[in-house]
Amino acid sequence: VKAQLAAFKNPMLLISLAITVFAWSGFMTLYGYIAPIAMHITGFGESAVTWILVIVGVGLIVGNTMGGRSSDKNLQKASMFWAIAMIVSLVLVGITVDSKVLFIATTFVFGIASFANVPAMQLRVMNHGGEGQELAATANISAFNLANAFGGFLGGMVLDSQMGAGMIPYAAIIVPLIGLLFIAKANRKESKQAELAPSFNN
Repeated sequence: VKAQLAAFKNPMLLISLAITVFAWSGFMTLYGYIAPIAMHITGFGESAVTWILVIVGVGLIVGNTMGGRSSDKNLQKASMFWAIAMIVSLVLVGITVDSKVLFIATTFVFGIASFANVPAMQLRVMNHGGEGQELAATANISAFNLANAFGGFLGGMVLDSQMGAGMIPYAAIIVPLIGLLFIAKANRKESKQAELAPSFNN
């Protein structure tokens, strides 16, 4: 147990968990409120929302596969690329809420870009979990849940405000931008550690 808890003394593990919380929150901010956006802004009927969610779900599967492959090749580049891609996809959804065809297309892209982040987030936590990987993995699940809760809260605030459902995709960008800063910090630290490693081995 002590070895598991000792892993949390590693600043990089804490940064990795922060990335999950901040970078992932944008997903639920939009995903949790796709229905009111689709019905009240884009003009879809209630029955169509189910199919939109199915399309997003297909995007999640595709994104998870793409994210896993890219993270295995280069974790740092993948984490930065997919975090930016999700932010861009949120902007695209916001721009296309008035067009049914484009809204479906951009929510599909949103699904891909969002879930492509998951493998990188999980891999980074495991890389810095040390002897406490099991507890670190559990903490990362909690980080995802925290992000989901906050994202839902933020989306609800926007929906209930004068801004309305159409502004939810833009509001969803705010917190992931903070996550992007944590990713940049983690990438810098990991690069420095990689540069120092050969000198220690010699």
